[in-house]
Amino acid sequence: MSASRGEPRGWQWFKDPRLDCLSFWGIFPSNTTPPLVEADTETDEHNYLLWRIVNDVAEGSAEIPKGEAIPLEYNLVAQNAISFDKGCYVGQELVACMHHRGVIRKRLLPLKFSKDNGEDNQNSCKSFKFFIWSGYPNPCLYVLQKESRMLLLAPK
Repeated sequence: MSASRGEPRGWQWFKDPRLDCLSFWGIFPSNTTPPLVEADTETDEHNYLLWRIVNDVAEGSAEIPKGEAIPLEYNLVAQNAISFDKGCYVGQELVACMHHRGVIRKRLLPLKFSKDNGEDNQNSCKSFKFFIWSGYPNPCLYVLQKESRMLLLAPK
């Protein structure tokens, strides 16, 4: 039973619709232990951020810029955020064309540098075009242009 149906304890669980591995979100009073959660499965924001980065999941307007982001660049198709079978939305023609052609010039990628200092990482990669810095120095989410991705993946 949930809070919206009159549950007196005031808790509610939601399945995250993006990816199966994202599991469930719980909303519950801060002074209680959430139901069906063992103490060893609780985590903090830092661990959740690292987990999101490793799994290519950007969140919020700090990581997905409003009015500028193209859903395919931020892996939103893989996260079940776009349906090509229904509805109308702003930019639908562009997104559908990019999807069916398979040409995406920028892509969100998790990167981990050998140095843990974020400033050094940015300075050592001036030839790459980075669009996002996730706020945590290493690993991070970046949106890279296609040319930069090729440089990163090229054998040395």
